[in-house]
Amino acid sequence: MTIEEVTALLQQNNAMYAGRVPTITVELATVQIGIWSATLADVPAKAAQAALVRAFTVCRSPVTLADLCTQLHAMQAEADPPAGLLWDKITTAAHRARENKGLYSYTGRTADGRTIAEAARDANKEIFESLPAPARAWVGKLQTLIDLDGEDQTGKGFRRRDFEKFYQEYQATQPLDPEKLAALPCVAFNPSLDTANRPQVEA
Repeated sequence: MTIEEVTALLQQNNAMYAGRVPTITVELATVQIGIWSATLADVPAKAAQAALVRAFTVCRSPVTLADLCTQLHAMQAEADPPAGLLWDKITTAAHRARENKGLYSYTGRTADGRTIAEAARDANKEIFESLPAPARAWVGKLQTLIDLDGEDQTGKGFRRRDFEKFYQEYQATQPLDPEKLAALPCVAFNPSLDTANRPQVEA
């Protein structure tokens, strides 16, 4: 966002909460605009506008920079695969990895000359490394993935809830991605966010 776009965003924020925005000096306003501009430098203006509109529906006081970033992260998370889909990938990978571990003691040779044990270890390394980044970050290491498949349904239920909590925190801490934000349906296909159609507010 440009300084002009951030200024317009703050003007809309002030207008929305007219009467509840404390008067500040020009110097402080300049500092505020500078901080918002630096933080939102890579955020598409339309995405910030969409986030502001969302924040208006939940914030009873003027929207802070933290409020806006929370909404931006929530919007960005909508483009990520759901936790349930990732969990299915984890459990499928865990089952395959555990089956492969059962071959770790086999000394027979495969067609490419590796022992069956070596091929099984290589396959497990590939299984682990091919997990989506948040799933791999939660699992941590291959042996943990293998152990997961050995847990009963109750244990897996606890582990799933742990993963879902981790995934939510993981999404909230990811850097804002300008391309992902710009491509969101709530941004890309929302003509009300076009600059020409935004209500203009006098300072």
